[in-house]
Amino acid sequence: MDYSSFTIISFFILLIINYDIFFKPCEKFSEKRSYRHFLLCILVYYITDILWGILYGFKLIKLTFADTSLYFFTMAASVFLGTRFITEYLGSKNKFGQFLKIFGALYLIFETLILVVNFFRPVMFWFDKKNVYCVGNGRYITLIIQVFLFFFTTLQTFYAMTQNDTQAKKRYLAIGIFSIMMIIFIVLQCFYPFFPFYAIGALFGTCFIHTFVVESEKDEIRQKLENLLQVEQIQEAEIGNARLLAYNDPLTGVKSKGCYLEDVICLDKRIEDKILKDFAIAVFDVNNLKKVNDTLGHEAGDKLLKEAANVICTSFAHSPVYRIGGDEFVVFLKNEDYDTRDEKIKAFNEKIEKNLLEDKVVISCGFDKFIPEKDKCYAELFSRADKNMYERKAFLKQV
Repeated sequence: MDYSSFTIISFFILLIINYDIFFKPCEKFSEKRSYRHFLLCILVYYITDILWGILYGFKLIKLTFADTSLYFFTMAASVFLGTRFITEYLGSKNKFGQFLKIFGALYLIFETLILVVNFFRPVMFWFDKKNVYCVGNGRYITLIIQVFLFFFTTLQTFYAMTQNDTQAKKRYLAIGIFSIMMIIFIVLQCFYPFFPFYAIGALFGTCFIHTFVVESEKDEIRQKLENLLQVEQIQEAEIGNARLLAYNDPLTGVKSKGCYLEDVICLDKRIEDKILKDFAIAVFDVNNLKKVNDTLGHEAGDKLLKEAANVICTSFAHSPVYRIGGDEFVVFLKNEDYDTRDEKIKAFNEKIEKNLLEDKVVISCGFDKFIPEKDKCYAELFSRADKNMYERKAFLKQV
């Protein structure tokens, strides 16, 4: 098997093994975005390595020269991105961590300048009169700098191991071994320019990180979710019927404000743990309750509230309904109600506009959806829905 074939195989192995990193959402692995950038750079490096063997084999020297320049740039960029990922993963905000980030960026700039100079004066590589590939001192200098970068990240990683718990130590050890692997294969690449040692090191190293870091983190998160679900199931079983009695609103039969406040705490916890996804709320206000109480009495007002609760419960039959104030209700849209939320809200508003013409119960409704990337707590979602409700209330008064 020739070296281009090996690089092609490495390309597809890296792509398949890291499928979840490339194509799935980012919440399951810390610093996943910076790691993805590193892997993407490695893939581009593999492509340049594959093209080099083809172009050089057909003696397309100008194209080979351009591809070689891109080859060295993507190698340098992958080293920069790899060390940046390690620094971010370790959470190194000390001076040494900042030094590594700056050092890596300066190295990438230096490599770029060297490659620009190489177009006019061969310092990295060139092709002689017989179209034979030759290497210069600039190549060795840049590879030595790469070795130093990974050496410093190795020191940083092993220092971080002494500052963290046992589970984190295992992941840090894997990252340290990855850095050592890269040092070894870069040194070999330095002495054997025609062998794909850097490609081999990148493949072995990234597979090592995927096995002992990425999968370890996902297992830890999965275990936390399972524990959380078990706790929730136990709590629900213990509370049982007593909770239903304690948290029902005696007038309307929907869930009470106490139940609402408790469920909001659970929602905030799920938002904090980044496990809340498909969720939306609707906020309701019964129009003219004070006027009915003042003119027809509180008994009529209670009847109006019961009618309002019945309309809301009928419209959102698959979701919990809470009475959180005298004339205020909230619905947590779930299941079918969430899946068909736009249709449900539209149908509800149309019914209310019909009630307005027929002098029946009128309820203002405000709706909004939870945005994981934006909402840091439940209050932010409620604030938007509540604002929408008041806008709807103003509209209904003008009809």
